[in-house]
Amino acid sequence: MSRGKRRKGVSLASGNWYLKAITRDAPYFVKTILLYAGNWLEFIGREMNLKTLLIISAAASMHSPITQAASPQSLGSSQPLTMRKSEMPMMPPEQDMTNEQQAQMLQAMKTGLRWVAGEITFDDVQWILGKYQDGPYESASELSYIYYPGNRMSIEFAFDKTRQTDRKPTVKYFQLQVSDHLRPHLAKENYETYLGLHRLVYGELIDGVRKEQGRFFNPGMGDFLGDRNHVGLSYRLPLPADSPFDVYADFYCEGRNDPPDYASLKTADNLRSVTITRIYLTPEELDQHHTAKSQNPK
Repeated sequence: MSRGKRRKGVSLASGNWYLKAITRDAPYFVKTILLYAGNWLEFIGREMNLKTLLIISAAASMHSPITQAASPQSLGSSQPLTMRKSEMPMMPPEQDMTNEQQAQMLQAMKTGLRWVAGEITFDDVQWILGKYQDGPYESASELSYIYYPGNRMSIEFAFDKTRQTDRKPTVKYFQLQVSDHLRPHLAKENYETYLGLHRLVYGELIDGVRKEQGRFFNPGMGDFLGDRNHVGLSYRLPLPADSPFDVYADFYCEGRNDPPDYASLKTADNLRSVTITRIYLTPEELDQHHTAKSQNPK
């Protein structure tokens, strides 16, 4: 996976959360439609724009009580069209995360980071977080399992079917997305220390050979509706010099797009999503690393 594609996935985080929320209890055929739509968009390299989202949302909402109540059969009956209060769609009020919820979110991040880094297996993940609540979802290239802890967030563990070890798919990415009605208020200094992440520095040597191409602070990132009041904060997990892969973490926060100083985005603590990705070194990068190591045995 290229670093550009990795960041593209983060910029669409809000839309992905919405799709998962409305389709969690959808019939199997709706989930199948979404799966094929997602694969097609990935294949042709298109982002999930608003028009596409609305079309898919309309298909997914066909199973809802509102749609069923307004069906031709209901409209043709002599009974008045009524809806029970329990069937009315309600958006929960916005609220701040509690300390307990913050701790749970940090534990999930730590677990995901250790899994992507290869420190623990998915069996270990289930021992820590419990059995997954949704999935497995399978496409031509991915296999994923999803958690919904307290409906406060979605947590996804995704495997790469195109790269296998011992005939099993390898780790691809971990993604955590916060529910729209929650505000974590999680300062970056807190999770940086807890997770042991290193801020990206453009041009910095990674393993004495390769140069970092990414940057830590990426302001004005648009979400799936084009809202620019977001910032991407990018990190790398320090790994042994002989690691066959890199681990990158992208934190996507909401604030206020206020160039040129970006004072609001520099202190943004309204975390919306975290994506931690394993990126394998190319054969050329491995050769470079081995050559440098043989020339400098220290």
